[in-house]
Amino acid sequence: MRYALLPATALLIGLAGPALAAPGFATGNVNLRAGPGTTYPQVTVVPQGAQVEIFGCLQGYSWCDVGFGQVRGWVSSNYLQYLYEERRVPLVEYAPRVGLPVVTFQFGDYWRDHYRGRSWYSDRDRWGGPPPPRAAFREPPPPPGWRGGPPGPPPGRGPDWRDDRNDRRADRRDERRDRREEWRERRDDRRDDRRGEGRGPDRGPDDRGPGPGRGRPD
Repeated sequence: MRYALLPATALLIGLAGPALAAPGFATGNVNLRAGPGTTYPQVTVVPQGAQVEIFGCLQGYSWCDVGFGQVRGWVSSNYLQYLYEERRVPLVEYAPRVGLPVVTFQFGDYWRDHYRGRSWYSDRDRWGGPPPPRAAFREPPPPPGWRGGPPGPPPGRGPDWRDDRNDRRADRRDERRDRREEWRERRDDRRDDRRGEGRGPDRGPDDRGPGPGRGRPD
């Protein structure tokens, strides 16, 4: 018997009961959760190879609404196989081809229909309530005595204190540059002096000492 679903049949699966659910199988021990995500409570564990009934999947086929025995919940499609042409195939790859219905997750209705007797049902606001409001950004208060506009000069200084400060900085730069140039000149002079000390007085070609065949000067 083949379970390939036509688009019209897929629509009936989304509206009808478990009798028209598509057959599927768990590829490993996988958690059946109370919603499409790992943050939802665990309902039970579906053993590897167990058959489940697939009622539909979210857009993109990431999580699927399945039934396992008398339990209903959501399983990641990565752990589901689909019976297609008498063989098991990965649901993620074949779901668009066979026309599995795309469903949405209505938290309030889904939990009321399937989880009223669960211990965590009374704490449902933790998973399905509105997110907490974000705190509005507030700028820090101005410092005491601030009246707006650019800050004034430091205490005890006139309005031209910035120009004076820049002039002092320029003077210090000039002084450092002059000291560096003076140091280079002294260094070059010392080098010239050392070179002059290691060199003897100038001698002409006749000032050489006696050599072979050359007598000692009188």
